[in-house]
Amino acid sequence: MVDVSAKKPTDRMARAAATVHMAKETMDKIRAGRIGKGDVLAVAQVAGIMAAKKNSELIPMCHPLGLTKVDISFALEETALQIRSEVRCHGETGVEMEALTAASVAALTVYDMCKAVQKDMRIDGIRLLHKEGGKSGVYDAPAEPGAGERSIPSADAWLAEAKAAAANCGMYLLHNGVVRPSARAFARDGDLSAPPVAAMLFDYDEAKVREAVRAAEAMPGIECVRVWLNRGRLSVGDDIMYVLVGGDIRPRVKEALFTLVSELKTKCVSEQELSE
Repeated sequence: MVDVSAKKPTDRMARAAATVHMAKETMDKIRAGRIGKGDVLAVAQVAGIMAAKKNSELIPMCHPLGLTKVDISFALEETALQIRSEVRCHGETGVEMEALTAASVAALTVYDMCKAVQKDMRIDGIRLLHKEGGKSGVYDAPAEPGAGERSIPSADAWLAEAKAAAANCGMYLLHNGVVRPSARAFARDGDLSAPPVAAMLFDYDEAKVREAVRAAEAMPGIECVRVWLNRGRLSVGDDIMYVLVGGDIRPRVKEALFTLVSELKTKCVSEQELSE
C-alpha cells in the first residue's frame, strides 16, 4: 500500500452510483414486497454499508479506514433501480473506493435477491459522482450526454429519488415551482431584471453548500439532507431550485430549511413572488 502516514487527516467524502436494469414485472414485485427472499431494498442497503466497512479486505491496496458515515439510497424507476452511496471519514486518504464498493455490492445484492424472478437483469453505470477532501480537492463527475448545463434532473426524477432517500422520515420541499414570466430575479447586489422576464440566473457558492448541509445534518432530529440546485440560466417554464430536508421533528426541520436557504441563495427567485 502507499504510505499515507505523512498526510494530514482531513474530512473526506465520496458519492457513487450504480444501476440495476430489470423487467417491469420484477420492479413491481420489489415495490409490493413480493420477492421471496425478503425486503430487497433493506437487505441491499445493509449489504452496501457492510461492504464499505470491509472495503480494505476486498480491494488489496486500499487502507483500512474509520468511516464516520455510510448511506445507501434508492430511486425506483419503471425498469431500473438507481443506487446511490455516500461515505464519509476523517483521515489521511479518500473514500472513493468505499463509495464505489458500497454501490456495487448493493447492486449485486439486488441481483441475488431477485435472480429467482429474473436472471437477465443487468448492472451498469457504476461510477464516482463526487468526492471532496485531500490534496486533489473537489471532483464532480461530468454531466451525462444530453444533460445540458442544468445540474438537476426533471422534477419527476428528482422527486422519485428524494422519496427513496427519505422513505422513513418526513419530506419537506422549498422553492418547488417553475420560472414564470411575472417573476423577478434578484441578487444581494440588486435586481437582475424587471418583469416580464425570459430567463433567470441561479448561482451558488459550492463551499457554502457543503457547510450548510453539514450544519443541517448536525441538528437534532434531522435524519438526512438532500439538496438539488439549479445552476446557470433558466428559461420560463424550467424547474427552479429544490431543497429537501428529511427529519422527524417538525420545528427542527423548519429551522434547517430556513438555515439552508439563507446560506445557499445568492441569485434566486424571491419567495414573495413565488406565492403570488
